[in-house]
Amino acid sequence: MTVRQIRNEQLLTRDGQVTDRYTAEVTNLGDDNEEVRLGGLYALQRIAQDSTRDAPTVVQVISAYVRSHSPLPKNDTTTPDRPTNDVVALSILTTPLGAARGVPASGIGRQLDGSRGLTAVNASYCSEVTWISLLAALVGAVIAMGSALLVERRRTQRETIADWHRTRRELYARFLASHAQAGSDLRNIAATGGLEESERYRQARTAYTHCYASRHEVELLAPRTVVDPAGKCSSAVREMRDAVSAGSLVDGEPFLELTRRYLDLRLETLLAMRADIASWHM
Repeated sequence: MTVRQIRNEQLLTRDGQVTDRYTAEVTNLGDDNEEVRLGGLYALQRIAQDSTRDAPTVVQVISAYVRSHSPLPKNDTTTPDRPTNDVVALSILTTPLGAARGVPASGIGRQLDGSRGLTAVNASYCSEVTWISLLAALVGAVIAMGSALLVERRRTQRETIADWHRTRRELYARFLASHAQAGSDLRNIAATGGLEESERYRQARTAYTHCYASRHEVELLAPRTVVDPAGKCSSAVREMRDAVSAGSLVDGEPFLELTRRYLDLRLETLLAMRADIASWHM
């Protein structure tokens, strides 16, 4: 499995988790219990903070909640009491959440047009809002947005690097294991007497089959310092395969020499892989 495939699977899993959370919390907004509705509002706020892509949708859902649960009565010149859930929803929308996740304040205002909660909050708090507090809120939103983007970028980079290192480490283990198994199988075939020539040839070829995939993966993903000794190691096992196919015996000098060469190259490959892994932490 490649790094891109691993990354795509993680993104799909994360998206599925966000979708499940979003569906559950939207359902909670329609609950008869006020505490459950409040919990749903705060949970939707957390989803918007965790997922940039879903933030605009969360803002639209909370805005629709305010409009439907607290409409402004027609021909009503009085300022009604502020419903608890409505004020909570408005406080969520008017925090740096909207700006930090790409939702403009003007868009939020248009979505809340006609809301009794918006009228109540404006009537109660407009006198308290000063240009200084507005400027401070704007600066805070900009700082929050920059910090969130920076943290997200660094987290993504760390995850990508960690996935890449894990993939490479697993690849090295597969390469060494497949070639060690092939070498062991070839020695067993060479030590087995009485095999017909065609059967000996078939078994020898089969023993090397599992080496192809890991050899090509190393050539594709590993650095040159690993590819070179790994290629020589794989070639040594292939020479053992050809010798066994031709009838070499396990105690014959030609096969013993090929075995010693393979073991030396395997050790060289192992050391190169360890050096590559160690370089990740430098």
